[in-house]
Amino acid sequence: MLALAVTLACMLAVLSSALDTKHIEALVAPPFQLERHTVRSDGYLLALFRLSPPGSAPPTRRVPVLLHHGFGFSANVWFVLPRDQGLPYILYDAGYDVWALSERGTTHSLRHETLSPLHREFWRFTMDDLALRDLPAFLDYVLGTTGASSLATGSTQTFMLGAGQPNSSAATRVCHHVALTPVFFPQRISQPLLLRVLLTSGIDRAILHLDAQLVPPGLTAGLLGPTCAAQLMDARPFKQAAAEAACEHALVSTYGAPSLTSQEALTRLSSLTWPSTFAAGVPAQYAQAVRRGGYDTPLLAKFDYGSVCGVPLWGAACNQRVYGARQPPLYDLSQYRIPATIVSGGADLVSVPWDVSNVLLRLPPGVLRSTVNLTGHAHLDVVAYDARAYSASVIQALQSSCSASA
Repeated sequence: MLALAVTLACMLAVLSSALDTKHIEALVAPPFQLERHTVRSDGYLLALFRLSPPGSAPPTRRVPVLLHHGFGFSANVWFVLPRDQGLPYILYDAGYDVWALSERGTTHSLRHETLSPLHREFWRFTMDDLALRDLPAFLDYVLGTTGASSLATGSTQTFMLGAGQPNSSAATRVCHHVALTPVFFPQRISQPLLLRVLLTSGIDRAILHLDAQLVPPGLTAGLLGPTCAAQLMDARPFKQAAAEAACEHALVSTYGAPSLTSQEALTRLSSLTWPSTFAAGVPAQYAQAVRRGGYDTPLLAKFDYGSVCGVPLWGAACNQRVYGARQPPLYDLSQYRIPATIVSGGADLVSVPWDVSNVLLRLPPGVLRSTVNLTGHAHLDVVAYDARAYSASVIQALQSSCSASA
């Protein structure tokens, strides 16, 4: 019965992905449109979107900027705000070539050359795969398509790439890393649901031990997804109100209540962008870091496959076989070389000041170009509230390191 329920839920995930592909086009503010591109990485067919005015040729001699969504979201999240407030439009107007990706296993990126998302093998991947395999593939594709020699991007995964492969072609061609409320050291995440359910409950161990890879995408697409979509799709007011209350409660319980975002924008965020499907291995890697570091030791390590070799999970992988050691290696920020700007929120319960401070302490001299502290912003406000609150700082940072002729 459980297997049937999960399978049905995953079928809903595929259907949800198809519907959301239309949603992202509908989200884009006129006169803009999105070009859809497909990036191949490890057999996965990953979705990448490029912002452009209708009927125009692809922009030339613009610095590419690759927008990277956070955990639980997809590329949809960048197109919730109106024309004058959304970061993609502001960057385009400032002269940049704007791209937005959807990570492996999220909305729009649920295809593979040989695997189906109905198979658990499809979901056996980690943050390391996203940062060290997929992100370079995205970067290479954007640079190859545009002919640019460098580009700007964001996200925690860029920290992982720069620390884990500092001399790689991908890392050395990032001219600036603008990290919007990143989570690199998760030990002091203080949002209760995120901390207790995903990071400290041990549920990740149970899912991985049972190889129940279909459970997280099944729950997000089979339960939360239809509930959130019902805010817009159900014509009955009482049904809409119930769906809105349930969906927004789940969203706020996960990321914390926004401080500045309007109710209308919060409803759009929850109904059109959240939740996206994800693999158990992604939050599990954070959970492993919390267990290994405790409350006081800031660290992020590569995925822990365990010390026992031969267990028929993850291809019988173990730490000794993968890393040549009993424990996975740490991501060492002292090796990081990409010029960086960090944007943090004063009311953020996910990307907390302790995390940001410890990142700053470990970056080599000269790497950090600027910090932007948005005093009143909570975690969701960065994507759901007027981006003009920080866009000028972002553009100034990009101008300091990136040029169209670089």
